[in-house]
This record gives sequence, structure tokens and C-alpha cells, in this order.
Amino acid sequence: MDETTAQPTPQLLTDIQFKVARKGYDPTEVDAFLERLSGAVGQMQDRLRQATAATEAAERRAAEAVRAQSLLQARLTEVENAPRQSPSAMGPEAEAEQAASVLAMAQRTADAVVNDARTAAAKLLSEAEAEAANIVGDARATAAASIGDLDARRRELEADAAALDAFLLEQRAAISADVSRIQTVLDDPRALRVAAPPQGSVRSDDAEATEDIHSVESPEQDVAVPSSDLPTMATPIVETEETAGGSDLRAEASAPSEAAPIAKVFDVEESGDDEEEPHDGGRLFDDTDDAADEAMRRFFDADFEDDDRFGR
Repeated sequence: MDETTAQPTPQLLTDIQFKVARKGYDPTEVDAFLERLSGAVGQMQDRLRQATAATEAAERRAAEAVRAQSLLQARLTEVENAPRQSPSAMGPEAEAEQAASVLAMAQRTADAVVNDARTAAAKLLSEAEAEAANIVGDARATAAASIGDLDARRRELEADAAALDAFLLEQRAAISADVSRIQTVLDDPRALRVAAPPQGSVRSDDAEATEDIHSVESPEQDVAVPSSDLPTMATPIVETEETAGGSDLRAEASAPSEAAPIAKVFDVEESGDDEEEPHDGGRLFDDTDDAADEAMRRFFDADFEDDDRFGR
């Protein structure tokens, strides 16, 4: 027999098994509720059995009273129909009155027994019904509260899941953007070129060094032109703390310095092999001398942090 269609009993409530479904109720809470409901149903069935037993006992007593009444009625009939035995015997009227008295007493006794039985049965039945109604009401209230709590918890979990989904989408978008930027840099390394320095943010020390560099007038006869016709760059002389205060040393620092070819600064080895590709930094040597000097001047005049200098 199917457990879902069987007659509900305390044993059935504790032994019944349900299939586990997704987004269902908490099995622990459901088992606890079924256990409490099983106990309540058991108590209600016990009270109902007691009330039924009391009613059956009262009905038996009422039946006995009816049988006693029938016996008395039969006895009365026999007395009325019996002939007189002696003159001294009781008269018919006295016997009839005595029989009627006995019959009335039996009737009152039977009525009292029946009334008591009915009253007791009605009382027990009313108490059992009230107790059952209270148990069912409490069970329904508990079930409704449990369902409300579970629904609230489900809504909270759904909100948390939605927030997590939104966060994951945001992180995926950010990661995709980062991957796109990295791929762009890998595809086009020129994106890592140093940006133009901001105007008006020159350090005082760099400004003095720049003035010293510009004050150097390198004679054309002192400049060594390399055989590869590469542009040359003047090597600046940095002042130290000991020479910063002396005008004589500053004058010496302002003296022309020998220009070194850029090819030696970047340690570019000249090679006669035509198949070897030039260094990536060789793109700087394709510009004119003025463009190279301007780029170096802007680099030393710039006032920005290392992260900004390298485009981070």
C-alpha cells in the first residue's frame, strides 16, 4: 500500500519517506515536525479510544437497564395475571402499585445510567475534539512559521546568488578588458612608448642640470663624428655637494665636454653582417640630431614618478 494514501498513524508519520527535490525544505526540520505531529496524533487517538470505550460501557449499562426494565415489566404482567391464592394475600391493587413502584424505580435507574453514560461520552468526545483542534492548530501554525522562515531564507539566498552573479560578471568584464589591453601591447609593442612629459613640472635640480647642458657650446672641431653618421649626444656633468657652492667649480662644470656618440651609449655593436637585424632601440637613430637632443632634454627635464615615466 502506498504510504501517501495510507491511513495516517503515528508510526506512518515517523516512517514515511519523501523524495529529495531541489530547493526543497530542510529535511531535519521536516523530520522534527513530523515527529511532534506523530506524538500529537497518538495522544489524540488515545483520547478517542478512551471516549469510545466509555461510550460503549455506557451503552452496555443502558442496555442492561432496558433488560431489567423488560424483566420488571414481565414480572408485573405475571403478577397482574396471576390468580388469588388466599384471602389473606395482597390485593391486586396493592400488587399493581408495588410493581409500578418497582418499575418506576428501574426506569429512573436506567435513565440515570444512560444519562450519565451519554454525559461522560459527550464530555470525553468534546475534550478529545478540542485537544485535537488545538494540536492541529499548533501544528499548522508551526508549519506556517517554518514555511515563512524557509521562504525568507530562500529569498536571502537568491539575493546573495544574484549579487555573486553580478560580481562575477563585473570581474569577468574587468579581466577581459585587462586581457584585451595585454593582447594589444603584445600585438603592438609601440603602445609602451614613453608619453610626453607634463609641462611646467620641472624639478629644480633637473632645471639646473638642463641649464648646464644648454650652456655647453661644443665646438664643431671637438665633436667626433662616427663613421656610421649616427647622431651624437653631449654627456652632462652632474654637480656634487662639494662643488655646488663654488663658483669656480661651477665654471669648470660649464666647460664644454666631449660628445659621445649615441651608438656607444646604447652599446650598439657595429657589424658588417647584413643579415643581422638592428636592435629595437635603433629606431631612435633614424631621427635627426635635433630630434634626439630634444627627446633627451625632455626626458631630463620631466618631473614625474618612475611609474608614470614607463607608462604604468
